[in-house]
Amino acid sequence: MKYKRDINLKYIRTKIIAGTVLLWLSILACGANNNIAKPIDQVSESDLIGIWEGHYSFYDEVEFLIIKSDGTYQQIVQDSTGYLYTSDVAKWYLEPQRLGRLFIRFEKGRYFAAGPKFADLLGKDELGLNQLYPFYDPVDSGAIYMDNEFILEIIPSNNVKGIIFVQFLTDIHAEDNYLYPVEP
Repeated sequence: MKYKRDINLKYIRTKIIAGTVLLWLSILACGANNNIAKPIDQVSESDLIGIWEGHYSFYDEVEFLIIKSDGTYQQIVQDSTGYLYTSDVAKWYLEPQRLGRLFIRFEKGRYFAAGPKFADLLGKDELGLNQLYPFYDPVDSGAIYMDNEFILEIIPSNNVKGIIFVQFLTDIHAEDNYLYPVEP
């Protein structure tokens, strides 16, 4: 009888070990999902490489930023009227800010969230003579100026890269506009 009891204990132990291993493998598989917000201080240039997409409902536009590892990018925007903008290849770079914020600057980039006519101003104020437009920064309650460049803030988000890009607002009442990574 002792022999039969030993076999049952081995069988139960084997089931417990196998169940535990399967449980850990399941936990690891779920943990392999990278859709976890990334702390800004851990963002590197390699996290930004790829295609980013934004949709702007007011002008029915879709924007793509193609960010390359060689420090260059291209901006493509199309709207429902057939308007199509494709930028020349230009430079981008990260710019750490105070309070742990992180901006990305696109040289010769355009701000399309307020429409193509606004983007064509290249950061200039349409009402002022050669003055820059003061984009609203809701974190500092101040102004961001973009002189023939496009500046975005990088913030944590639960997606494949752990971050998204946020556009600065044209005024305090404007809707937030985000660019999300296009998943492979």
